[in-house]
Amino acid sequence: MQLEGQVRSLIYHNEDNGFSIISVKEKNKKELTTVTGYCFNLFQGEKIICEGEWKNHKIHKEQFEATKIHVKEPDDLENIYLYLSSGLLKGIGSSIAKKLIKRFGVDVFEVLDKNPEEILLINGIGQNTYEKIVSSL
Repeated sequence: MQLEGQVRSLIYHNEDNGFSIISVKEKNKKELTTVTGYCFNLFQGEKIICEGEWKNHKIHKEQFEATKIHVKEPDDLENIYLYLSSGLLKGIGSSIAKKLIKRFGVDVFEVLDKNPEEILLINGIGQNTYEKIVSSL
């Protein structure tokens, strides 16, 4: 069975083995879904596809127990912003994320991947910030 949604929060994460409890917003559902599984480097705003099955936990009730968790690249401006401002890329916080999106839109990942020097043209991104960003790509 598959479950697809957006990470709203990381409730628990074990740094040693990657076991995580994740709060996920599924499309067309009001309530958040709790997903458990093993993954590393998962951040708020990322879209994920999980493979697994529904389980009933005696205390926490219904949860999706994932055997695989795949991260999808963000594909709209809101999710790109959440991803960029999540802390995954050093040197990019909320302010820089907004500037990158304003300048490059949905092409921001292509720019960061193929021509990262273009971000130096943005007011507020100096050499130090550029080096932090590029080193975390």
